[in-house]
Amino acid sequence: MVKKDELSQLDIMEEEQGTSGKGKKKLPKWLIFPILGVVLLFLVLLSFLGGNSQKDSGSAVEVVTVKSGEVKETFDTSGTVVSDKQKVFYSPVNAPISDSKLEVGKTVKKGDLLVSFDVKDLEKANQESQLQGLQTTYSNQSTLEQAAKSANEVAKQNAEVEQQKQSLRNKIADLRNQINNANNAIESSQPNRDKLNELKKKLQDNLKQIETLKVTEKHGAEPDATEAANEIARLTNENMDLQNSITLLEAQIPSGDGSAALYSELSAAEQSLADLEAKAPAEVNGLTGGELGGMQVSENLAELASLSTEELLQKGREGIKAEFDGVIAKVDIEGTNMATQGSPLFTLVDNQSVGVELEVSANDFDKLVIGNKAVVTVGKHQYEGEVVKVNKIATTNEKGVSSIGAKLKIKNPDGELFIGVTAKVSVTVDDVKSALYIPSEVVNESKSGSYVYIIEEGTIKKQTVETGINSGSRIEIKKGLAEGDSVVYDTTDVKEGMSATAVEKDQ
Repeated sequence: MVKKDELSQLDIMEEEQGTSGKGKKKLPKWLIFPILGVVLLFLVLLSFLGGNSQKDSGSAVEVVTVKSGEVKETFDTSGTVVSDKQKVFYSPVNAPISDSKLEVGKTVKKGDLLVSFDVKDLEKANQESQLQGLQTTYSNQSTLEQAAKSANEVAKQNAEVEQQKQSLRNKIADLRNQINNANNAIESSQPNRDKLNELKKKLQDNLKQIETLKVTEKHGAEPDATEAANEIARLTNENMDLQNSITLLEAQIPSGDGSAALYSELSAAEQSLADLEAKAPAEVNGLTGGELGGMQVSENLAELASLSTEELLQKGREGIKAEFDGVIAKVDIEGTNMATQGSPLFTLVDNQSVGVELEVSANDFDKLVIGNKAVVTVGKHQYEGEVVKVNKIATTNEKGVSSIGAKLKIKNPDGELFIGVTAKVSVTVDDVKSALYIPSEVVNESKSGSYVYIIEEGTIKKQTVETGINSGSRIEIKKGLAEGDSVVYDTTDVKEGMSATAVEKDQ
């Protein structure tokens, strides 16, 4: 439509044309409306063209670029600086304190002498203990020597008896061997005995025959007397041969009388051995097991007493030294100059082996993993930390809040650390060195997952993405985008499908 101002302008032109200049004629009214139509059509075309141009270009929208770099997720909390090592030093002796360099908060070095003792009484007690030990040792030694002497005498007697027994055993064995040999000899000579008996019988027969022939020789008539004399001569010669053979055989045959003597001697030896073996050996009139045990206990007690007093004297002379570099946290002997054995003297904490104790919400237990690195801030100083302990059970504090206890180790402590102060802790939960990332605020969340807006061919489009760790300012993109892609930064008035022109945002 033609605006009112435009119609008024046309009326003015028409009036001017009708009244100005000579020779100019006024336009006919029927021509005015076609001209107005042409003008109106021209304006409509301009409006249409202008609208399409604005539609084609769309609204200017800021975008950010997907980049590659480190994304580190951290968990911030606070805790208390504690020492990993502390020790309460106790007095090893009952003695007066001659010197003390104890002061709460004082820094000491390993080996520093902190407490000295007066050891006069300890020296006296040590001398008495050593003398008592020597007395016990000498007394026991005398008793043992007497017992050993008695034992040696009895052992000598028993050894002599055992020697007699052994001698008799050897004699008995020898006699039995002789008897066996004699019996074997007799048994083996039996054929000779039989032959001997035969020769003796022949000799006796010849002697009887000679006696008979002698009667014939003396009183008989010839020739019987001559024959008898000849037969006597023959028998006499035969008897001489028989006697020689008998003598030889008798020399070869052992006598039975020797075996009888051997049996008699054997019986006497066996009886003597039985008598000795029936006699019990002499007993050692020595110390009983209980007496020996008592002596050993007395020596052990004396030795322990001597060692104890000697060790106590040595400890008293050494005094109490710092076993490690640290700070004196507590002094227990203020106002006294006497130390009692076993009583606490002072507490020393190590300020070089330190950490931070944490208590975090039980909901954040997954943020604490043993081995994770951390940055510990104490006052104006920062230190490297590492998670070394995470409790496996949650506890409830006085306010009813469930929490998990954990501990960090400070890896580079220095003299600026103070035990018991509060420390700020930033634990690295996860760290990806080369990750695709975009600003955390450009990622939107819905029930179906995470998404961003991108511009594709001049049109806003929703792009689903898979995210990783979130540093707070950067968020890792695992899927859905590539390095160099543009992502809409401010999505407040952005809707999917609308036209837009990308404008790079300063980053």
